Amino acid sequence: MKRSTSVAPVASILLAVFSVQGGATIAKGLFPAIGAAGTAAVRIGLSALMLLVVFRPPVHRFTAAQWRAVVPYGVSIGLMNLIFYQALVRIPLGLAVTLEFVGPLGVAIVSSRRALDGVWVALAAIGIALIAPWQAGSHIDPLGVVIALVTGGCWAAYIVLGGRVSRELTGGVAVATGMSIGCGLTSGRSGTLSAATSSGSSR
Repeated sequence: MKRSTSVAPVASILLAVFSVQGGATIAKGLFPAIGAAGTAAVRIGLSALMLLVVFRPPVHRFTAAQWRAVVPYGVSIGLMNLIFYQALVRIPLGLAVTLEFVGPLGVAIVSSRRALDGVWVALAAIGIALIAPWQAGSHIDPLGVVIALVTGGCWAAYIVLGGRVSRELTGGVAVATGMSIGCGLTSGRSGTLSAATSSGSSR
């Protein structure tokens, strides 16, 4: 029983990595049609719709404390996706994912309590340093790098806020509500960000 309990989180993480990064690869193909921000809005919107159908969060019964926990969580979801897709406009997917991992790495460093945790954090940091293009002629857009790092900060906030909201709401209800809030944010900002990105690319 203990073994199955320990395997499940690892399998969940691997499945999540495959889903998120595989989805980003597919979603990037939509950029020419609806732009980066529009793609983020569609992706989060579809996710929110499916989660709402499955979990049906009873938002009319949420307490003030629950709303205070879930609203920042949802905002972090929306911002993380919006900003990440803006990074993909300027730099390759592999590099963007590598750089945004600085956020979870920072959370791991702050929350580390064991020496072994420090070893894993150090190995992850070395991996990021090895993958990052340090060559002089790499022709990597510096703004894209900055945007990816900002996405990492949003990812770190998402992790911290997710821990907070999990103490107020059950997992499925929290994610469904947070994704819906993120959907509202991305839908409202997609037109503005797409226009800004198109303007910047034309210069």
